[in-house]
Amino acid sequence: MADPKRPQALEYLPEGDGESPAESPVEAGPQRTLSDMYVEGPSEAAHPQHGGQSMCYSPKLKDTSAAHFRTDPTGKQVVKWKRISTAGFHVSSEAIGLWREGVSLYNDGHYARAAAYFTQCIDLRPLAEFHSSRSKCWLKLGNKIAALRDAMQAVERSRNDIQQYLSGGMTAEAKREMARFIEYYYTRGKCFAAQGGEMGGQLALQDFQIVSTQSTKISHWVGDDPPGWEDIKEERVAQYEEECQYVREYNEQALQEWLDEGYDEADFEPPEQEKEPLPDYMEKQKVGVILETINDLKSDVADVMAIADDYDFSVNYKSLPMNHRTKHILLPAKLDDAGISKIFKQLETGDTLHRSDLLRLLGEVREVLSDTQNIVHIPMSETAKVHIVGDIHGQLHDLLHIVDLLGFPSEDNVIIFNGDFVDRGAHGMECVTVLLLLKCAYPDHFHMARGNHEDHAVNEQYHFLAEVLLKYGCCNLYHAIQAVFNHLPIAHVVGDEVLVVHGGIPAPDTTLDDIQSVNRLDAVPDEGILCDILWSDPQAENGRKDSGRGRGKLFGPDCTKEFLETNGLRFLVRSHDVTECIDAGYDVCHDGRVYTVFSAPNYCGSYGNKASVMHLDHTFAPSFTSFDATDNAQPAPVHPYHFHFSR
Repeated sequence: MADPKRPQALEYLPEGDGESPAESPVEAGPQRTLSDMYVEGPSEAAHPQHGGQSMCYSPKLKDTSAAHFRTDPTGKQVVKWKRISTAGFHVSSEAIGLWREGVSLYNDGHYARAAAYFTQCIDLRPLAEFHSSRSKCWLKLGNKIAALRDAMQAVERSRNDIQQYLSGGMTAEAKREMARFIEYYYTRGKCFAAQGGEMGGQLALQDFQIVSTQSTKISHWVGDDPPGWEDIKEERVAQYEEECQYVREYNEQALQEWLDEGYDEADFEPPEQEKEPLPDYMEKQKVGVILETINDLKSDVADVMAIADDYDFSVNYKSLPMNHRTKHILLPAKLDDAGISKIFKQLETGDTLHRSDLLRLLGEVREVLSDTQNIVHIPMSETAKVHIVGDIHGQLHDLLHIVDLLGFPSEDNVIIFNGDFVDRGAHGMECVTVLLLLKCAYPDHFHMARGNHEDHAVNEQYHFLAEVLLKYGCCNLYHAIQAVFNHLPIAHVVGDEVLVVHGGIPAPDTTLDDIQSVNRLDAVPDEGILCDILWSDPQAENGRKDSGRGRGKLFGPDCTKEFLETNGLRFLVRSHDVTECIDAGYDVCHDGRVYTVFSAPNYCGSYGNKASVMHLDHTFAPSFTSFDATDNAQPAPVHPYHFHFSR
């Protein structure tokens, strides 16, 4: 598939702060039925637990008008403040003051400055509200990944409130006070939608469904006013007054008729019930507007995902108990065939390797790869077989099928995975885990080549970065994976006869020594040898020209012939493209000098293509095993980091 031109790499993604909120929570505090509220103004009080210091502490206010507005010296109410859910933690007046300044800046459209204030708040106390506020700033600034990371933290840091909310036995008023987290799901849903693609869309729809369901249950909206609410509010207030006037006049007329007929006024029952109080009425109206907004967002997401009009947004997902964690897979002391097979089965059922074990594996693989040159030479004996696997793109079940098909690596059973391990599929992280395990266990007989999707900028665009953050909430892990990607060799030569690269060849007069001299330990450039090897494709006509992908070249049969003759090679094996591999999973062109192997069946869940693996022996006569998507290739259970609700 043609990839758009490579976007600019993220400049704002932090290198540090790898602590997962799930594993390094805010320090424990006393559990309370209701979250504390910290406000400014008349309700400010010195809290005895803090030596008389003013902590802006106001527990369980019934009249919250003082908590909702800041009053300037003239008595004018200038800003409407929201409650801050703190899950039992005490927050300094400094942090609250900074947060309020940030909100004012955000309301005035100064998003970058507001984000700086919210960052200071998080440094003082990493509350869910502070992360959610900063997430909104990142969204306004177009920093989609930073926005998603903060939105995820906001939801995760609300888990105590969510647990109490789900425990039941609470009054409606208590549920409303506890439900601040609903807006965090709303913000996170918008962050998911901003990621685009099927994965981002599905996750967005699920978060929006949580917001719709829970807001309807409590008839209350806890977040910012919906767009255009001020104008809508005036209209709804006028409508309320008209309805109230109608009810009063109708009941008065009915009463008069009752009295005219000689009945006692004490026995009169009004035919029309009095309207609920205006605040309750307006709250329901606001919820209704929010639901309309969410439905519009759902429609936008559905359009992006090309979902049919009859898509069921109320689909029920598997219930996940609060604070449940997917079972972590523990690495055995020795990585042998039996131990790795057991881990693969656990991965297939949705379990995950612990982050610390992943970091250790990444470190070991990086150390192995640091001693590897750009081109890896693989000797071919009379008894050996070399298997070449093409793109797998996060399709875990098909990857495990390939491993079963080929067996474990050995001196006579060498395996090359020819790049594009992640992106587009839902299980890129699990696929990386499988490959890391095989490389650690069989470093001399299992090989991985770099593809165009082993690059940070592409991983940002095609969602592997978002996937890592979703499943592990950790930027350090993502950077460690990128370091391994940068260290991957860019070519393999089998028996001094066959060149294996992901995309194609550079200029025809390029030698293997030229490829060997390239600096691969960095982002992929927009042109040059490294770019050509990872991004290029063959074409039917002679010559060489720019590719429609926006990077790399299209090279003709004459270029292939010259390049192979220059370097004393028989033929080229590549991957990178599904379009010519639909029927058999592989393609042959350029007079038998170029073979394309693609190993992701039913690519993206929609192509219906076969996949294949190439086999070479000492005769260098290629053979292929073609296969369809595995019958059990169902999505693994949703990782509980994502959701706390069954819908």
